[in-house]
Amino acid sequence: SGGTLTLNITALPASDASISALYYRVNGGASALLTGVGTGVRSITGLSNGVSASIEIRAESSAGLGGWSDVKSATPSAPPGLGIGAMTIGSTFIVG
Repeated sequence: SGGTLTLNITALPASDASISALYYRVNGGASALLTGVGTGVRSITGLSNGVSASIEIRAESSAGLGGWSDVKSATPSAPPGLGIGAMTIGSTFIVG
């Protein structure tokens, strides 16, 4: 444990409804809340160093939950955290 992956969210889905939450899941498991709702850097902690993790993210708004992004995989290492690359929520790229 102790592994961290860093997400750099640079864009969010365009929608008529405001985004109220962002969620992630690791290896298809239960979803968890990301801190913040806008763009910026977020960290996913508690992962195992040296073990590949598959990450998906999605947004929630007054219109409901959006679909999960494409799966991106990365292997956490000791700090600093390893970025996970580009992710898509809806039709918008989330770039790391």
